[in-house]
Amino acid sequence: MSGRYAMDEKGESLTLEEFFNLVSQKAITHDQLQNLSVKPLKQKKSTFDGPPCIEIMQNMGIFEGSRDDVVFHYCVYAKKKFGPGEWQNKVMEFNTKYCQPPMSYDQVKQKIDQHEKKDYGYKCKDVPMRNHCDSSKCRIRKFGIGRDDIEMNIANLTKLESDESVWHLDVDGKRITVTTDELMDQRMFRKKVLETHTSLPVEMSKRDFEARIRELLEQCEVIKMPYEVTKEGQFNSHLDDFIYNQAIADEAEEVLNHCVWKTDGKVFFQLASLERYFRKVQFKEFSSTQMGSLIRDRGGDSKQVRLNKNTVKNLFFIPDPRPQEEKKLNVPNVKSDVPF
Repeated sequence: MSGRYAMDEKGESLTLEEFFNLVSQKAITHDQLQNLSVKPLKQKKSTFDGPPCIEIMQNMGIFEGSRDDVVFHYCVYAKKKFGPGEWQNKVMEFNTKYCQPPMSYDQVKQKIDQHEKKDYGYKCKDVPMRNHCDSSKCRIRKFGIGRDDIEMNIANLTKLESDESVWHLDVDGKRITVTTDELMDQRMFRKKVLETHTSLPVEMSKRDFEARIRELLEQCEVIKMPYEVTKEGQFNSHLDDFIYNQAIADEAEEVLNHCVWKTDGKVFFQLASLERYFRKVQFKEFSSTQMGSLIRDRGGDSKQVRLNKNTVKNLFFIPDPRPQEEKKLNVPNVKSDVPF
C-alpha cells in the first residue's frame, strides 16, 4: 500500500473521502481551463553578488545531508567578498540563519580553518550546488566564478590494463593519456593538463579530488592488454629469442661461450649469459632472483652440471620450447647387383 497522502491547505493529510471532496471543489471545466490566464509574478532584481546557487539555497533552506558541502561552498564566497577577520563571522551567521538545523560551532569552525590555510574554488560540480547552477549568470556576478575558477569537464576514463597500466580520459573534450601516478596525484595531474591544454584545472581539496577519481572509476572502461605487452610476456619472448637466435651447442662445455645446450628435452644455459643478452636488447625489468622465479614458472629450474673434467657449473634450464622428434629415414633395402 502506498504511503503517499494528499494535503490540505494547512498541510494536514486527507482521507480518501476528503480528497475526492476537495477534487470536486477545485475541479474546473475544459472551457474554464482554456480561458485560464495566469499573471506572471514580478521578480525582484537580485542584488546578491555571489553564485546564484547560494542565493537559491538561502531561499529554500539548507538541510541535513547537504549543510557540510554548502557551508564549505559559502566559505569560498565569504572569503572573496569580506575582508580578513570579517568573513569568518559571516560564515557563522550564514550557518545560523539558513541551515536547518544549524551545524555546531566546532563543525563550522573546522570549515573556516580549512579555508584560512588555503584558497579553494567553488564546488560547482557537487550536489546540491550543481542542481541550482546558472553558470552564465554566475560569471557576470562580482564574486561568482571567474574564468580561472571554472572547473574542467573530466570524463570517459579508459584503463589499458597491464602491469604498468595507462589511462585515457577526456579533459574538456580533448583526449589525454596519463600514468597511474599522474591520475592519483592531483599536482601531477594538473601539471599534465597544463602541458596538454595550456590551462590549469581548479585545485580541489584532497577529499574532493579523490571523490572525483572514484566517480570516474565507477564508469571506467577496462581494456586488458595482450600478455606480450606485460613485463613477464616480454621476458619470455626475449628468452625464446635468446635460445633460438644463436647456434645450439653440441656439447655441454660450450655454454661457457654463452651458448645454449639442448639435451633430454631441456635447454640449458648460464643465467649470466641470459643477463648478457638482456643487456644487449636493453631489457632491464627484472633482477637475477626475479628471473630465476620466472624460469621456474615455465617449468624450469637450475642444477649442477659437469661441463668437463675440471668444471662444474650451476646451469638453468627450461623445457625445450620447440621440441623436435628425431625421425629415422626409411632407407630402402637395395640389392647389390654386381655383375662381376
